[in-house]
Amino acid sequence: MTKEPASDLFAARFGDAGFSVLAFDHRRFGESGGAPRQIVRLDEQVADRHAAI
Repeated sequence: MTKEPASDLFAARFGDAGFSVLAFDHRRFGESGGAPRQIVRLDEQVADRHAAI
């Protein structure tokens, strides 16, 4: 899911409990840029995860 539907609240709670938290949006989803929107390309999503980590 994208960060917007309250997952930021979960991330904050986990962070407060001592966990490390990384929240990001894949390209073309959520606050991330890119066009066309809402297109899933698995190879790009894997690359996005690697870049985020």
